[in-house]
Amino acid sequence: MSRITVTRTSSSRWVGEHHRKTIFVLGGAVDGAAIPALRARTESEAREGSTRVVLDIRAIVSCDRAGLLGLVRLRGRLEAHPDCVVDVVGARWPQFADILAREAAEGVDTLQGTVRELRRPLMIDPHRAPIVAPQVPAPRTAAPPEMRPADS
Repeated sequence: MSRITVTRTSSSRWVGEHHRKTIFVLGGAVDGAAIPALRARTESEAREGSTRVVLDIRAIVSCDRAGLLGLVRLRGRLEAHPDCVVDVVGARWPQFADILAREAAEGVDTLQGTVRELRRPLMIDPHRAPIVAPQVPAPRTAAPPEMRPADS
């Protein structure tokens, strides 16, 4: 059961920006059940013209594994609205202490890397078109040599 609170603020124009930015301040405990609602809110803001949605999680007291992975996956350009960038700010190590303590030894490094990724600043300009990588052709495989019956 999700125990999260969400407060919304918005600005029609910030210095140096041409479009709207929306900030959601999250508080409480985030679990995997909260992520679909957060995604729906960010997509709604994108439909209304926001080019950047910021999820400020400084007030989050705890986050489970599914919540952590969901927040990391939510970052970046929205698939349905590529002109809108979602960022997550304010991640702190104590918010994830519970899941790190419960994780098996071999999985701790992976989770720590995930938390580090969430703490890393997102540097995507919403006003630039996304760069599409060129298509790489599939590697060619050599045809198997023909098998001829042996002359006897």
